[in-house]
Amino acid sequence: MQIRGLNLNSLVVFSYVYRSASMTLAAKELGMTQPGVTQHIKSLETVLNVNLFQRQGKRLIPTKDAETFYLGLSENLESIENLLVGLTKKDRQFSGNVKIGVPIEFGNTIILPKLSKIRRQFPQVQFRITYGLPHELNSLILEGKLDFAFMDHYASNPAIKREVVYHENLVLCCSREYAELMPTSRKKERAFFESLSYVDYQQGEAILRDWFERAYGMKKMNLSVASYCFDVQGIATLVKNSMGVGVLPEHVFTKMKDLHQFKPKMGPVNNPISLAYLEQRWNVPLNQFVITMLKDMLK
Repeated sequence: MQIRGLNLNSLVVFSYVYRSASMTLAAKELGMTQPGVTQHIKSLETVLNVNLFQRQGKRLIPTKDAETFYLGLSENLESIENLLVGLTKKDRQFSGNVKIGVPIEFGNTIILPKLSKIRRQFPQVQFRITYGLPHELNSLILEGKLDFAFMDHYASNPAIKREVVYHENLVLCCSREYAELMPTSRKKERAFFESLSYVDYQQGEAILRDWFERAYGMKKMNLSVASYCFDVQGIATLVKNSMGVGVLPEHVFTKMKDLHQFKPKMGPVNNPISLAYLEQRWNVPLNQFVITMLKDMLK
C-alpha cells in the first residue's frame, strides 16, 4: 500500500521524539526548533491517521500505535539512511549532541583526548560530559539523561547493556617512605599484608579485596583502612604522602615518582572498562557513530 505524503524526515523526527519522550529534547538533539518538531509529528499523524502521543501533565506518552510503529521503524530506518547515503555517494554529515558519562580520571586521561579528535573531524557534533560515580552514572542512563557511559566492572545494573572496551592494569603501591617502615620478612604473606594500613575508594574495600584475591588468591582479608576517598587523584595523594597502601591505575602510577609497587604473584590485575547504555539509545545513528569511533581508538 502506498501512503502519500510520508516524509522520511518526519520518520527520523518521530524516532527521536519517541526515544526521548520529549519534543523539546528531540528538537535539541536534532538541531531543530520545537514547533518544527511538533509540525513533523502532526503531519505524520495526519498521514497515518493515528494519534502517536498523548500528554500527561508535562510527560509525553506514546500510544500503542506509536509503540508498534517504532518497533518496525527502528529496525529499518538506519538501513534506509545508509542506502540513501550510498546512492548519493555523499558522506554522512553528523551533527547533534551526545551525552556521555565518565569516571573523572579515566575520562580526563583516556576519553576526553579522543573526543577532541572526533570533534576536530566532525565540528557539528557537541559533547556533554558528566563526571560521576558508577551508581550515579547508572541512574543517569536509566533516566535517559546520558546516551552512554564508561564504567568499571565494580558497577553493574541488569537493565543496562555493557560491553568491555578497555582494560586498565591496577597496581598496589605505597610511598618509598612507607615501604622502608614495613617488615622485611614476607614468609607469612597474609599476616604481612594485614599488618599494613590502607587507603581505598569506598567502604567495603571492594577494589582492594578484589586485587588481593586476583593477585594472591587471598580472600576475606582483615584490612586496616586509614582513609576512604572516591577519587583516583585523591588516593594517589594519600599514597604519595604515606597514609597507606592503595590501588592505582597503571597509567597514574607510571606518572608518579618514588612509589613502591607490590608485584602480584598470579599475574597482572586488570580492571575491564565497559561501555554502558540502554538498547534504545544504541539505535540512535549519531550515538552509534561516536561509540564506533571511540571503540576503534581504544583498541
